Amino acid sequence: MAMFSSANVRLEVIDIPEMAQRNVAVLFESPGSALAMLSLSEDGGLLTFTPGAELYMARAIDIGLTQLRHAEGTLREHTFARIVLEVQRSLDHFDRQFSFMPLGKLVLAPLPQGIDLIPYLSENLYVTVEEARLDSCIDMSRVPELASADAQASQFMTIGAALRQKAAS
Repeated sequence: MAMFSSANVRLEVIDIPEMAQRNVAVLFESPGSALAMLSLSEDGGLLTFTPGAELYMARAIDIGLTQLRHAEGTLREHTFARIVLEVQRSLDHFDRQFSFMPLGKLVLAPLPQGIDLIPYLSENLYVTVEEARLDSCIDMSRVPELASADAQASQFMTIGAALRQKAAS
């Protein structure tokens, strides 16, 4: 804060990853049900649960894109299985703690090419799994650098932070 103050930069908000992801999740929510969203960064994953634009629960997952890129064959299968286990535990916990709010689907944030996690999640989870196609709900035409899934994956949290709505005063 001292650095910003000395530079005469007035901060109004500092977003955290959970809220940035919530900002994107809102775009994929359906009325009357909660949405789970899973994103993967180089270092790990973040799973959030949002009904009605409210963040109800968040969970960090210790498996990231770096591990997935270096995993092949049996090791990749094992890594995918670990992700499914972590997600399933979180889904079960959400269902127990928030039984009044049905879970509609799991949306997977954009992933770099070659990380084919959606089919594996779909086969092994009881909830519908879909890919977050950001270009279906955000006009990307003014930022052509974000057209690819690779770019969207690497800038996912930045995109989420940019979607922040200023609260009414």
